[in-house]
Amino acid sequence: MTQPNVFQEGLPLRETGRFRSEIDAASLDFDPELLELLLAEGPLCFLDFEATGLDPTSDVLIEVGAALVRPGTRAVEIFNSFIRTDRILSPFIRRLTGIRQEDVDCAPPQAEVATELDRFIGEVPVVAHNATFERTWLTRAIHARFEDHPFLDTVELLALVYPDARNMKLDTFCREKLGRGERHRALDDALDTLRMAVNVFAEAREGSPAAANARRALERFHPSSPWLGRLRRAPSSRVDRRPAEPARHPAGEPPPPVPFDLEAIAERLEQVEIAERVIPGYRYRPEQRRLLEHVFDCFTGADGKTVRICEAGTGIGKTLAYLAVAVPFARETGAQVIVSTSSKLLQRQLIEKDIPAAAWLTGHGDLRYTLMKGRANYLCRARLDRFLDQSAAQLPPPDSFPLALIAAFARSAGHGEVDRIPGVLYQLYPELERCRREATSGDATECSRDTCERTAGTCVFRQARRRLESAEIIVVNHDLLLRWPPDYPPLTHLVIDEVHELAERADAAYARTADGIEIRHRLEAIADESSGDLLRDPRIAALARRGLELVPQVGAEARAIVGSDPGTYRDELAIPMDGPGPAWGGLLECCGELAETLAELGRRLADAADSDEDPATGASEVLTDAASIIRSSLPVPDEDYVVRFRGLARRSDDQWRLVATPVSPAADFQFEILDRVQTLFGTSATVSVADDARGALGSLEIDERAGDRYQLEPPVESPFDYANNLEVVFIDEPTRRERLVDNTVEVLATLAEHLGGSTMGLFTSRDRLSTAADLLDRRLSPHGIMVIAPSSGNADPHDLVRTFCEQENAVLLGARAFWQGIDVPGDACRAVVIEKLPFDVPGDPLIQRRTELIERAGGSGFYDYSMPRMLLRLKQMVGRLIRTPTDRGMVVIVEARCDRAYFGRLQEALPPKAATRKARLADLQEVVQAFFGTPG
Repeated sequence: MTQPNVFQEGLPLRETGRFRSEIDAASLDFDPELLELLLAEGPLCFLDFEATGLDPTSDVLIEVGAALVRPGTRAVEIFNSFIRTDRILSPFIRRLTGIRQEDVDCAPPQAEVATELDRFIGEVPVVAHNATFERTWLTRAIHARFEDHPFLDTVELLALVYPDARNMKLDTFCREKLGRGERHRALDDALDTLRMAVNVFAEAREGSPAAANARRALERFHPSSPWLGRLRRAPSSRVDRRPAEPARHPAGEPPPPVPFDLEAIAERLEQVEIAERVIPGYRYRPEQRRLLEHVFDCFTGADGKTVRICEAGTGIGKTLAYLAVAVPFARETGAQVIVSTSSKLLQRQLIEKDIPAAAWLTGHGDLRYTLMKGRANYLCRARLDRFLDQSAAQLPPPDSFPLALIAAFARSAGHGEVDRIPGVLYQLYPELERCRREATSGDATECSRDTCERTAGTCVFRQARRRLESAEIIVVNHDLLLRWPPDYPPLTHLVIDEVHELAERADAAYARTADGIEIRHRLEAIADESSGDLLRDPRIAALARRGLELVPQVGAEARAIVGSDPGTYRDELAIPMDGPGPAWGGLLECCGELAETLAELGRRLADAADSDEDPATGASEVLTDAASIIRSSLPVPDEDYVVRFRGLARRSDDQWRLVATPVSPAADFQFEILDRVQTLFGTSATVSVADDARGALGSLEIDERAGDRYQLEPPVESPFDYANNLEVVFIDEPTRRERLVDNTVEVLATLAEHLGGSTMGLFTSRDRLSTAADLLDRRLSPHGIMVIAPSSGNADPHDLVRTFCEQENAVLLGARAFWQGIDVPGDACRAVVIEKLPFDVPGDPLIQRRTELIERAGGSGFYDYSMPRMLLRLKQMVGRLIRTPTDRGMVVIVEARCDRAYFGRLQEALPPKAATRKARLADLQEVVQAFFGTPG
């Protein structure tokens, strides 16, 4: 008999044989015409397995579901069965799938199911989401013949049609297209995979250009795709691009415009009934009024203080506070306001939600605003076309799918922002990274007026650049802000959100970099032009060819040094300030010759160029600059810089970067930002510790360089009741590094077992996190508690957080990416465990140089630099817990170093009035029970 599927009991299945049944397509809401389009090339079998885990070498199958559809019939053939196993299902698998132990205990053995499934599929092509998984299971557990069986992967189809989707998970597409999440049952997921394929053809029939774009990309670059024939049968549609501008807020006519007046703005924010129309759950907060005053005073230059930094605690509504000032200011004065953030998530939130809401609320619903990114985030049509033309003939069909993917993205994603391609696609198709790099805008030296004219106005970067001229509010990231191009609108009025990230971004922004791939790209372009008018000098081609030989040699020599030094992190190689040793001979020789080659090539290209618009001019500038960086870095670096080779862990020897980071970015920051702005307001939930902003902004020296214009405002504290809702526990045990992982696991397990999950663990080491995750999973699995941690398959913090929030019983572990910007309100997270105090990694050459300079000036490298930075990070980590007024929970710091002289300063990183206590590890259970009460 067919085994019952607990999620499909309501469907009218008709049994037709052992493990088999059928259902009318109409019962699944399938349009017969769409099914026929999908099946134009013949029948398809949509398949999904459930297993005890993800590893076919050690896990076993527990359920199979398949839906076979044939042309010319409305019947959907179903295959569904549990599979017997002698293993005990983990609580996680039982909770995730709903499969009970008795379901598999009483199920047919795998051999019987395998025989029948083999017959059911026959020669019909198999369709699965991430088909590699199903192919492996079919080959190992069902029949070896499936190694050569035809497969279609819906990941490929969806990636082509929705190349800028948030991710490629079936769950995500089910939520967005079907209105519900993935069910994690074999038959349900097989049917949902079928539904998603049908959905693509439905959108094609409705006139969406996405399927037509996908078809054209496959025809040119990946004609061997099994999806191509089926997409060819879909209705043709005019190829178009999606709107690049965000939709305006649909709240109807806005209230009367608010003038640029403090009392008028504050009064509007107090009108809760109006605000709730665009901000669901809006609450007026007195703390928001105080922050509003600070922003307003900055924009009006009160007391001459036009550079102000203000910490705004969690729950204040800081984004609305600064936008409520910036919007009427921009509208009334005609001046542009630039809002800079660190995270892409906040940038999208500002554009899609916060700015439309603030504009409507202040009565300026027609506000013009835009998002601008750095040039390298946009596709360059000229570079893309050149790259695709060159690569189409070079890559064989099995490897050419990334070309089709980037081509489909270029046609479908009108915004052209390549950073919106899901990261998982780079893991699935490694060649896609090279496609992205070769197809992006590069730098200004490659963009001539002639090139843009030949692309007939399709350059997405130029389109974005033109939108800047009319925008009243411009949203950018810190990287672009710090290197604000001179031909952009003036950098006059500036709001910096997430200002605590600015100093570290400045380190990268003001670094000088010689990039092996960029050098190679320039040299290849020169070599390709060897017969053109550009190269009247016969020496140019020879120099370019020699440079192409030297670039990978530099990477190979640097890797050899890293490999010979077990104490060196494999991705990075620092240049010693006192000069390199004998092992560096080969690297120094290669770098010296490369620098001479690039310098001479740069001179000859400059002589050959006809004008500033000539491509040779741009190439000359890039190569000359690279030669200068190499020469100033080796053999002994300039004392004002810390120099490192980076990217040495990548696959290719030409993927190195020689990075010279300034020991102090303060002078560059003053020249690029402070001397140009009239108004600068910086804010974040964590800016200062004990009224000291050195931990966040010390290296920028804003207080000294802005002079009388600068003011550090007193923090606007969170309105949350920390005294009653937060307890911070310091584990009072001797500091023993060998016990750190075990102690952390014990703390996490104690809390998770008491709370039934609802615990987040924050680590300072990815290696210790990985070890702890394995140990914790063994400890918590019998209790039905899921351990969620980053892996090579899924390291996106926001995806993992969403999974954590959706699971009833789970523990979330994360490293540095989870210390800030993670928001888990309510009972989903009731405890945060901090593995150890987040000091800087010992041995970082930049940190060492900065502390040396402080000590030379008579200060303390530890107390004046390392301690403020640690306290700021600790403050961010503690802040992950209490996210709403009703949240209540406990923070436990495992290696709290209670025996150190500086232990008392940890209080500076905690919310005001939060309860604190020390506890021995053996007493933690009692402490937890006293705070949370008896479990259940």
